Amino acid sequence: MSLGIDAGHWTRISKGEAHFPQEKLNALMDFCGNEVPLIWLADRRGYELKPLMTSLEKENAELRAKIAEQESLHAHTIQVLKEIQSHDLVCPLLRFPP
Repeated sequence: MSLGIDAGHWTRISKGEAHFPQEKLNALMDFCGNEVPLIWLADRRGYELKPLMTSLEKENAELRAKIAEQESLHAHTIQVLKEIQSHDLVCPLLRFPP
């Protein structure tokens, strides 16, 4: 794969007389197989990068939150029912085992 930058421009870049063309930055990262230029730039500007969540990861996080909410609601319901039972405010047929 070629980035389409001629040898003369590379020479000027290495001498500090020219800059890497910004429109080629994505192609460079693809060619190198990493995002080091992006990470370096973010770090220089005081930022931290993290990959975005995939749709599957988002769905997983949402489902985990719903499960946690349901578990909390279930525990609260059981606690309320046990308190009602302890005060003999419910029909004997609805008693929970101790």
